[in-house]
Amino acid sequence: MDACRELGISADLMKPIHNLIVRGVAEGYGADGLSRLAELIQKPESTV
Repeated sequence: MDACRELGISADLMKPIHNLIVRGVAEGYGADGLSRLAELIQKPESTV
């Protein structure tokens, strides 16, 4: 997100992806690859 701001480009596309990555890390999937994003999109956000 910082890189987008520094480059003066819109972060609109990156925000949802960034949020999914943060969520994946918080749910214990930090070591997984970006393919985990597809699974995170399909399942509701954890309330734990």
